[in-house]
Amino acid sequence: MAAKLRRGHFDELARLHAREGRAREGRLLARVFCCVHRYETLFRFKGGHLSACPAAAFAALRSGFEVYREAFSSPLNRSFRSCDYFSLFYDVDRFFGSRGSFYAALPPPGSYQANPPYDANSMTRAVEHICATLDAYEHLGPKGATSFVLVLPRYFKNQRSQRRVDALLARWRRHGETMHDALFDCGFQHRPEPNVSGHDFDARGVRWISKCPIQLLWLQNAAGHRRWPPDADRVAAVVAGFSVAANMD
Repeated sequence: MAAKLRRGHFDELARLHAREGRAREGRLLARVFCCVHRYETLFRFKGGHLSACPAAAFAALRSGFEVYREAFSSPLNRSFRSCDYFSLFYDVDRFFGSRGSFYAALPPPGSYQANPPYDANSMTRAVEHICATLDAYEHLGPKGATSFVLVLPRYFKNQRSQRRVDALLARWRRHGETMHDALFDCGFQHRPEPNVSGHDFDARGVRWISKCPIQLLWLQNAAGHRRWPPDADRVAAVVAGFSVAANMD
């Protein structure tokens, strides 16, 4: 059984492995193998696909809002320039810099991108934890400045979850944008062969366009809002980053 991935992704895993001080252990290939097959197994049994915000959107998030942390990611679909990321499988992901589950504890203050799985339970839990984090740091002043740019479907299929999420967001929501035909990277863009097929995906199965409206939400405590205000120009740059034109190879 082989683990296949693009050279660029392998090189990035090797870099992360070395950054974590693991290079001298001589187990890079075994750890890459375990990581790749763990997520391939998830893909087969879950029957869906992970997704990631495209490079142009991340570039705008970094330049406009100092976003270098991802709340929901993996060693295989993280932005190559993220400093910190949280992921599902700490036992295999920790060798490549994962900080573990986003839910394990309150993340430290800072500026985050959050793109949770698009099922009702995951989205509700993500919003609950984000709001708890913002509330915990609200009294710390500038030291507690925290911001999340949250990516969610505009409408939930489960109306009860929709009402719960809307109620939670009311306190911390500073700005929102709705996008149509938003472009995403497939979470399995590390594969050298096409990932998936269908009208939503490009020829390589690397990118897909959402058929449903997507909302971008800026959730911030008071200090986070002062430090990273979602003004019109910076928000527009992030929204444009989800367009097909901005992500042409």
